[in-house]
Amino acid sequence: MYPNKEASRCSFCNRNCAVCGSFSVCDLCFQDTVDNTYVIDETDGSCTEVKSSFFKQYYWWCLSGSIFGGLVACGCLVSICDWLCTKCCFGSRRFQHFNSDSDID
Repeated sequence: MYPNKEASRCSFCNRNCAVCGSFSVCDLCFQDTVDNTYVIDETDGSCTEVKSSFFKQYYWWCLSGSIFGGLVACGCLVSICDWLCTKCCFGSRRFQHFNSDSDID
């Protein structure tokens, strides 16, 4: 808001503007968010909102992180299945070691 002397009250700033001296001139835009970036236009002093999605900006990082996470999850699943198979299937069997009675050691 800024002091509006003509109306004898405080008035709101222009769109996307946080600090202003008058309605048409913005001194400071809103703080940037994950989805939007605010830039002061030097020609008319207004704030322009630029859409910038996190996933668009870091697309390859998100994709590679997802692939890595999927591979780690698959590795953990295989390890758990192997452990369960070892405990359930091979744990009850008794392997007998035969003595060959040979003199070769």
